[in-house]
Amino acid sequence: MSPVIMRELHEKIPLKISEWDEYSFIDHENGIIHREIMNDFGPDDIILLFTLGLSEDKEEGVLVVERLNAANNVEVCIGNVKFRVMTGITHAELQNGVQIESVYIDADYRTMGIALTSYEILLSHFNVISDTHQTMDGASLWKFKLAKQENIEVRVLNGFPKNISVMHDEDGADEIYTIDKSHLEPLIWGVESGASADRNHITYGYDTGRDKVVLIAKMQKIKNTENSQTLPDGEVVILTPLRGNLLT
Repeated sequence: MSPVIMRELHEKIPLKISEWDEYSFIDHENGIIHREIMNDFGPDDIILLFTLGLSEDKEEGVLVVERLNAANNVEVCIGNVKFRVMTGITHAELQNGVQIESVYIDADYRTMGIALTSYEILLSHFNVISDTHQTMDGASLWKFKLAKQENIEVRVLNGFPKNISVMHDEDGADEIYTIDKSHLEPLIWGVESGASADRNHITYGYDTGRDKVVLIAKMQKIKNTENSQTLPDGEVVILTPLRGNLLT
């Protein structure tokens, strides 16, 4: 089905990475693929730890956001991004893909860019596919944040997951979803009955022809000579972490 915008946000309690381990969800021995501390985050200059882990069977994963104190000890968990890995699907567009299942950021931290940073970390490892249910904030994240980044391309896929076709523009090229293409939104976003009239400038539609529509975000390579290394074939690889300090 297409990404359906929900009537209201369902409050949750985010779990620390250690708690995911206790539930045997994360392979804490071999499944942690990204750990990064970001200092001076947001207007209050807080310290955040982002940890990305996979389950033992590598079919599910979670990105956990925890707030640290000055001694780099965990104070509180403030966010989780849960996803499933697209295994057993051969279509080229879905290779190395993960589909979002749920995103939750604590209400006190939702205006700081944590969700965007979490997606950027995911995109440094995977192609990211939209969830089938979105809050209005989630839909806005795709339109006003992800689709606005110069190094991220968002495409529209029909026929998900088995009969994939990429939406094309009038010239036959892949349609790239950007902030100024509001005419695409009724073809992408559905809505639950009784959803709020406050659309956050998102246009949604009721046409059932939007079934099996998803968005897919991919990180694009940007050549940058600062803090980078040039390989023999001329490709530039950025060596610095996203914003903070990668942990080993």
